[in-house]
Amino acid sequence: HRVFFSSFRSFLSLWGHMGRCVCAVDVGTTNVRAVLFNKKAETVASAFEQVEVHQDEQGMSEIDAEELLAAVVKVVRQVMHSAGVAPHDVETLGIACLRSSIVTWRKSTGKPFHRIITWQDTRGRQICTKLNRSWAIAGLRVVGAVASVVWRSPLMQALRVFEFDVKHSSVRLRWAIDHVRELREALHATPDDVLFGTVDTWLIYGLTRGKVHATDFSNASTTGLYDIYQTGWSGFVFWMLQLPRWTMPTVLNTSDDFGVCDEQLVGAAIPISAAVGDQQSTLFGLGCFAPGDVKCTFGTGLFMAANLGPRIRTPQRYILYPLIAWKLGDDVTYVLEGGGNCAGQLLEWGKAFGLYGAVEEVDAVAGQSEEDCGGVAMVNAFSGLATPLRDASAPASLVGLTPATRPPQVTRALLQSIAFSFMHMYTVLRGELGPAAQLYADGGVAKSDLTMQTVCDLMGAPVRRSADGESTALGAAFLAGLRTGFWPSLAEIKALKAWRPALQPAPPRPALLRAQQHFNTAVERAMRWPHSASDAAAAGG
Repeated sequence: HRVFFSSFRSFLSLWGHMGRCVCAVDVGTTNVRAVLFNKKAETVASAFEQVEVHQDEQGMSEIDAEELLAAVVKVVRQVMHSAGVAPHDVETLGIACLRSSIVTWRKSTGKPFHRIITWQDTRGRQICTKLNRSWAIAGLRVVGAVASVVWRSPLMQALRVFEFDVKHSSVRLRWAIDHVRELREALHATPDDVLFGTVDTWLIYGLTRGKVHATDFSNASTTGLYDIYQTGWSGFVFWMLQLPRWTMPTVLNTSDDFGVCDEQLVGAAIPISAAVGDQQSTLFGLGCFAPGDVKCTFGTGLFMAANLGPRIRTPQRYILYPLIAWKLGDDVTYVLEGGGNCAGQLLEWGKAFGLYGAVEEVDAVAGQSEEDCGGVAMVNAFSGLATPLRDASAPASLVGLTPATRPPQVTRALLQSIAFSFMHMYTVLRGELGPAAQLYADGGVAKSDLTMQTVCDLMGAPVRRSADGESTALGAAFLAGLRTGFWPSLAEIKALKAWRPALQPAPPRPALLRAQQHFNTAVERAMRWPHSASDAAAAGG
């Protein structure tokens, strides 16, 4: 009879979920998407809204915070309407969003002090340079070097290579305090009225009408403000940057209770049951649950991640960096990650430059070129060079042009630069963890057969690509659905994932290896590029 009642309860649970959906909100750098998934993890409907990114030559990259919140509300309403799904039939909602992007706002009014400063913003370069040359950082590294010999703990190993990076939210918050007068004045006059958040925190605060000020472990770990070794806000970082610790959000599990959406905003009090960084969400959506699983997202940027399992690992060189992938219950899963170079953004630039009429045409146009691109090489560094070179001053550049150069050679050079940048990261990862058995790939650029076959041949391992192209949104949906029991286990989730036929590696051709050498030479020329007359004079220019 116990078996009967157990089966009957399982039937009732399944019956209760039938006809219901999970909604995932995927907030990227340039767009917002809402996707409804059914019990089989099939896409029921999706809605899309473009996001305007404000950029300039000084390194600014900003998004209007209120417009972003309005876009999220709009796509959630649109996706339910287009699917014919009533709001009360949406069981839960999960949010995956761009990371390391920050905003501050007034608690009393919910009004932002400034626009969201995104992960691509590089205006904090001078802050990083000053801090990394300080005696405090030098002393910290010495302590870490000595202590790591004695204790060999991951924390001590991290201290010996610690440095501030322009990609850290901590640096962006310091820059905002220094340059946004209203924020600075509020911190002095009404400090309890100032709140800080990453994008997930801002959206949760807005969707719940100010009832919840929280983030999750995955998003917190990417800020540079959070100590992932001791799982708490870093007192040292707050002291070094003189930041207001009281403005920080509560850190919750990745699958947790983040409140409910205001009924007037989305039509029902839909629970928010997951918040997760976009790259960690993709790792989860691709089913990379085992230590050693490696994925790369070829999206707006280029992001590689390897599942480390429950044990944190500090790399020998802090080129790749450990983060928290997710926290479920009492279990923390760590990830080793690197990335940041542009990928999809590069293809959009090629379209705007007139190399092809649509991004979907890149393979056809590039296929008209010889594999060495006639000596043309593209350095994909619109926001500087990221992992492993990490030179924020490096400019994007196109070299090797001749009077005979035509669009196909340049287009192929664009695609190859993405594959070659991936190999820079993968070579470092391989040195830390050994070769990957296969690569899980997703993102808009992963649709390019030419790019992904180049990656496959150079790394010498199969490449598996998601069949649905919804890995980031699916990860957020899975995490939210796990919280409510919509999907009961990781094993069931992994079995639901659909794949395209795997690409198999072939030995790289001499022409491809020549193109790779041209790229590496071009990257060397782009590094430490002078950005002003004084820089050029200092460099002997």
